[in-house]
Parts: sequence; C-alpha cells; structure tokens
Amino acid sequence: MATKQKIFLSLLVVLFVFGVGIVIPKFTVNDLVAVSPKFKKNITAAIYENYDNPLQRIALFFGKSRVVVVNVFCFEVQSFTIFRIPLGVLRGASNERMSVCFNVAGDDYSSGVINK
Repeated sequence: MATKQKIFLSLLVVLFVFGVGIVIPKFTVNDLVAVSPKFKKNITAAIYENYDNPLQRIALFFGKSRVVVVNVFCFEVQSFTIFRIPLGVLRGASNERMSVCFNVAGDDYSSGVINK
C-alpha cells in the first residue's frame, strides 16, 4: 500500500511542476508593443504557419508568443514554451525571432525566421 501512495505522490508532484511550467509563460509573457486585433490575428496565423513541426505546435500550445518590435507593416515576434524557454531552443537558436510583414491593406502577410 505504501508503494501506491509513493507512486501517486510522485505523479502528483510531476503534474504540479508541469502545471507551474505552463502557467509561467501564460502570465508573464506580454506584448512589448501594442498591436491592433486585426494584425494580432494575422500574426497568430503566421506563427502557426511558420512553426509547423508537431513538437513546436505542442510547445506553442503550452507557451505564448509576444510582439517585440514593430516597423511600419513588419513585426518581430518571439515565442516561448513552458517555463518561459524560447521556442528557438528546439531549432538550436535560443534568441530566435520571427519576422512577419504585411501588405498595405493588412490582409496578406509573409513570414520568416531570423536569429539575432
């Protein structure tokens, strides 16, 4: 009976640590620049289009992205996973950012990954 309690307690501790890892980026990662809801929607679409690897999609589900820099119709976005680890770590570049550029109407975009 004691081994079942140890297993249950260990599982509970692991789930608690994983939960804390998810909560950290959800509450601490905020946009550094204000963006209109229309552009935010397009930026989110560009993020999910660019990060198409299943592991990256799972990491984005548990993490959060933020807009770092705005230049006229171009934005730089930085994404974080659990425990606020940058998403670029999965690709081997810890300071990776994604550049998203829109046309003048704001309905079409192009995106690419840049390392700074």
